[in-house]
Amino acid sequence: MTRNARIRFQPHSCVVCGKVHEPIILDAEKYYRWEGGESIQSVFPEMSPDEREILISGTCPECWNVLFPEEDEEVELEDSDTDEILTEEMQRDKIDRMNAAVEVERAREEYKWDQLELKQRAEAVEAMEKEDEERRLRELEEWHEAVEEQNDFYCTYPLCQNFGNVFP
Repeated sequence: MTRNARIRFQPHSCVVCGKVHEPIILDAEKYYRWEGGESIQSVFPEMSPDEREILISGTCPECWNVLFPEEDEEVELEDSDTDEILTEEMQRDKIDRMNAAVEVERAREEYKWDQLELKQRAEAVEAMEKEDEERRLRELEEWHEAVEEQNDFYCTYPLCQNFGNVFP
C-alpha cells in the first residue's frame, strides 16, 4: 500500500433522525487496522468520540445524547422530545414496511396476471392445435373419399382389369 493513501468513507445516515453525514477522508492504513478489529479509540485517537460514533453507527451527536445521556450531564429535554424523535423513526419504519407490503402485493398481483395470461395463451395454443388436427382429419377423410371414388371407376385399360380395377 502506498504511503499516506486515503480513502473516502461514507458513514451510515443517523438511525434516529435520518440525517445524512458527509463523507469522511480517512488514512487507508488506519481504516484497514480498524476494520481488522483494532479498537477505534486506538486507531483514531485524534478524532472526538462523536466523530468516532458517526463512523461506527452513523448516530449523530445530538441523537446519541438524547438516547444515552451522561449521568453528570443535565439534559434539558422533555419526554415529548425524545418520544417525538423515536416516534418519527417508528413512523418512517412503519411507512417503509407498508411500502414494502404494497410492493409485495403488487408483485403477487402481477404474478397472478402473468399466470392467467400464460394459461390463456396455453388454452389458445391448445385450441389452435385442436382445430389444426380437426382440419387435417377432414382433409384426410376427403382424400380417402376421393380415392374410394377413383377405385369405383371402372378402367378399361387391360392391366387395371387384371388387378380388379384398382389404381396403383
